[in-house]
Amino acid sequence: MHCRSFFMFAVAWGVFVLPLLITYQPLHAQCWNLVWQDEFSGTALDTSKWSYVTGGGGWGNNELQYYTNLPQNTAVWGGSLHITALAQTYGGAAYTSARLRTKFKGDWRYGKIEARLKLPQGQGLWPAFWLLPTENVYGNWPFSGEIDVMELLGHEPSVAYGTVHAGYNGAVVSSSASYTLASGNFSDDFHLFAVIWNSTSIEFYIDGNLYATKTAADLWGQWPFTQLFHLVINLAVGGNWPGPPDATTQFPATMEADYIRVYQLLPDIAIAGPRRVFPNTNGVVYSLPQTGATTCTWNTTGGAGIAWGQGTPQIGINWGTEPGLITATLNNACGTHTYNLPVTVTTNLLYNGNFENDFAWWSNRQHNGATANAAITTTNVAEGSKAAFVQVTGLGPETWNVQLAQENLPLEAGQCYALSFAGKTGGGNLPCSAAVINSNNFTYYNGTGFTLTNTWQTFTFSFTAPENASAMLNFDMGYATGTYFFDNIQLHRLTPFIAGNPLACPNQTQCYTTGFIPGAAYLWWVEGGQIVSGQNTSQICVLWNPGSIGNIGLTVTMP
Repeated sequence: MHCRSFFMFAVAWGVFVLPLLITYQPLHAQCWNLVWQDEFSGTALDTSKWSYVTGGGGWGNNELQYYTNLPQNTAVWGGSLHITALAQTYGGAAYTSARLRTKFKGDWRYGKIEARLKLPQGQGLWPAFWLLPTENVYGNWPFSGEIDVMELLGHEPSVAYGTVHAGYNGAVVSSSASYTLASGNFSDDFHLFAVIWNSTSIEFYIDGNLYATKTAADLWGQWPFTQLFHLVINLAVGGNWPGPPDATTQFPATMEADYIRVYQLLPDIAIAGPRRVFPNTNGVVYSLPQTGATTCTWNTTGGAGIAWGQGTPQIGINWGTEPGLITATLNNACGTHTYNLPVTVTTNLLYNGNFENDFAWWSNRQHNGATANAAITTTNVAEGSKAAFVQVTGLGPETWNVQLAQENLPLEAGQCYALSFAGKTGGGNLPCSAAVINSNNFTYYNGTGFTLTNTWQTFTFSFTAPENASAMLNFDMGYATGTYFFDNIQLHRLTPFIAGNPLACPNQTQCYTTGFIPGAAYLWWVEGGQIVSGQNTSQICVLWNPGSIGNIGLTVTMP
């Protein structure tokens, strides 16, 4: 399918972010700011804070459940979140349950994270409250880290575990600690599980008692916990660690959360909002957390204008065609601090499509027994200094069982998008496909297949988004074993824009640009002047005639 855009631009003449039990109460002197909370006081899950993670396949641990978004597995009532595991056949699994996350809705670097939980007991039950990296800056699991605030094995109902995971020399490195109740079980009542996380350590607490502190020394010198992480809460059934349920396990089994809260120190708070925006977008929302009596002073650069909210924790910004820096100074009872957020104005939705930041923002995934290794090369590239390759060594039953993926791509209903990428193989021809799907429920939007050869080629396809959504781009490589190379991946929104100075002097030459789309054809036309360079490219220069007004028009056609 082809996408074609047509638009005009007017020009006027003029001037011109062992269990030594010690209470953490004194740490409140550090002045914690409550930056996020869910008290579960409503009658339904707050999907502005949480997303469902659905599916089966064992989740890398040989788990036995299928995670759903069904109301019988996730419910909010009586002031608590209820995650319930059921013994029922669904999606090829013998059990159902739920897994929730805050990814891209609540992501933090450092702070105090706590949850007041009541946990089920029973052989094969595995409740967990944990944190995963949002952007995989250091690579796939475990290299970008994992923080397990709480895990419990249902056959040991009085023991809870806290663990950190990282990667070293191609292997998993982990460090764990346990806490045993003096009496009773974690299923008897609610208990408070927490971590205090900073740039050099993670402390684990239960009911205010410090029972473990983890540092890089516990992980062979590795410490990937310097990036954004998000919350995950789930109840698994079976798996390598707890083993399967048996005849003594009672279903339904429920994990309850009374509340979940995130606190941060003033220097660790960050501006929330998109770091990439489409040109000429108005009312883009940026915010700092509501932290009590707070005043916020905002400033912008790059021609961005504050549309509303000055002096409050939330503002709307009108963007033009230039990148900018958002600056906010927050003042509250904890003090005063200034925050910065650089923002890129672009039609390209993807981050790090040239892999110059290695696998940051990308995930390499294997499902259903498929095996593959992903790495960065500096010697076999299409453009720039780096490219990515995925060596597929074992196949699963489906072609999507080996993937290179990026999430959180904002699609707008009715808008046209164009994907382009450079690809090749390590030898011979290999099939692969690209698919754009919904990040939350995996609805398929569009995609196409490609055949890669042993030389670099550029591939493109375009599509129209059927709905507003947070989308995921997947490159599926589960067709055949072999090595797949990727570089210069871009996903552009084709809504028209032209950037340039709308004021010009007679007999003056000025240049005008639009978004560059690999493989696209550009046809410009001008009234009131002559194109002196750039026709059939994404930038032209125009020599304007004397007169009162001129117009620029452009048609962009995808291959």
